[in-house]
Amino acid sequence: METEIPQKKHTRFTPSVVLNIILLVGVLAVIALVLYAPKANFFKGALLFGSKSEVILQVEEPKEDQVPGALLIDYVTKSSDVSVDGQLITLTSLILEAENEKMSISSFLFEFEGATNEYSIQDTKLLINGHELTSSNYIWISPSRLLIEVSADEVSIEDRLPVMLQGILKNVDSGQKINVFVSDISATGKTLNKAITSIGAKGEPNVAGTILFVK
Repeated sequence: METEIPQKKHTRFTPSVVLNIILLVGVLAVIALVLYAPKANFFKGALLFGSKSEVILQVEEPKEDQVPGALLIDYVTKSSDVSVDGQLITLTSLILEAENEKMSISSFLFEFEGATNEYSIQDTKLLINGHELTSSNYIWISPSRLLIEVSADEVSIEDRLPVMLQGILKNVDSGQKINVFVSDISATGKTLNKAITSIGAKGEPNVAGTILFVK
């Protein structure tokens, strides 16, 4: 008797079955992309921005470690021969130098050592960076002391700031010597928001200022 060996049937993939498989694989790929890609981008972004934040933190110093600002006065006009002819002259010119932080200035106190007569200096004008301020308030404390109040919003210094004081000499005598200098400046640091207390002149303190020799 002959034994019939059953033959193995081969599965046929019709075009519709193949298409269904491709669609299923595509759906699974989309689901994986939706679930995984945002996390990957998030971590990648966090890594990049984290590195930038570290650089910024290394550059910026905490306020507690910030060195308080200092203000230096460098007199440009050391001396000048002047005549009493009613002309507007430069009484003194200087450059302010800010160190450690930016500053805003609210007032200047000018001294005129040797100007003992009342109204010896008249029609004073304060020029900041070559321009006269519209908000300046001139207050004579005595015949030899002039307080000039300015707007802190108008006068700020980051590095160097040219300052000039002009005026007309009257009621002075020939041969008289007047020393013009800044004895005080009210300034506030923009980083620490504290008053600037370290203020000094460049060079020897006893020769700081501008000496006017009246002809």
